[in-house]
Amino acid sequence: MSLGNTFRIRHPLAFDDTMGSNDDKQITIGDLPVPAPDWTKVKDGEIVVDNLPVNFLKPYLQPPTLVPVFRKFDVGNDHQRTWRIYTELEVVGNSSASFGVGTWADSKLYAATLQWLSIPASNHSFQTGTVTIPQGGSNGRVHFPKPFNSQPQMFYTFNRIDLSHEFRIDLNVHTITSNGFNFEVESWSNGLVDGAVVTWIAFTGNMAGVGLYTVQFQTGIGDPNEGTIVFDKAINNPQVFIGLNKMDIVSVRQAVRIEVQVSSLNSTSMHWKVVSNGEDVVLQEARVTFLVIGTLSN
Repeated sequence: MSLGNTFRIRHPLAFDDTMGSNDDKQITIGDLPVPAPDWTKVKDGEIVVDNLPVNFLKPYLQPPTLVPVFRKFDVGNDHQRTWRIYTELEVVGNSSASFGVGTWADSKLYAATLQWLSIPASNHSFQTGTVTIPQGGSNGRVHFPKPFNSQPQMFYTFNRIDLSHEFRIDLNVHTITSNGFNFEVESWSNGLVDGAVVTWIAFTGNMAGVGLYTVQFQTGIGDPNEGTIVFDKAINNPQVFIGLNKMDIVSVRQAVRIEVQVSSLNSTSMHWKVVSNGEDVVLQEARVTFLVIGTLSN
């Protein structure tokens, strides 16, 4: 992606934040905090934090498929009601990868936390892809690169958001078949989708060691948004991948922030919480999907 005159924050020190192990078909999920600058020093313009590295615990035989998503972001704009943020995979190899996160135009990036999910090349139960959404939102159908034997399950979220007027966006996936799925991306009220990129993951339904759970809520000023999910089956050594697919955030000072937290994670349940700190931001509604993956059988 070309960003023109860009202020880049490089983070060359590699670290490891993986969970689980890199077995032949094992999925791995990790957290990746973004070392954004002091918020008082954040300037307008295209800000990119790149070379965010991950070293895999064990090298893969082939480079895996990697999916980056947001678990937290804090972005603003002092001049107008526009909010822009994205994350992307920069480089992937057998033993390491690097990611980038940024904003552009006159938006400001204050903070973010990414999650990444790696799928070994030998694991054919999962397929992933992206959909680019034009201005005004979009709807359509996506065909899987390879049909599933039966109806798969779907995880979906945004890895790029460009909104104006009001921070309201909804991603809906439906009519899922073995060949593909339908999608709709839209805003409402005075919100306008200036663009977006959707990330999706489809996987074989009813897999042992995998669960998919969605929560949706509406709230008022300062109300906590949290609860407990009891898994419908035991999941050994669970990891959780988070997808924000609907957000309605009211910003008093034109900054928006949201974070999804998971705690008390065990083989039978997990506690979740969605927070939007600060008196200047009100989280009115959200929908979050949790992809829970434990030890997979080969």
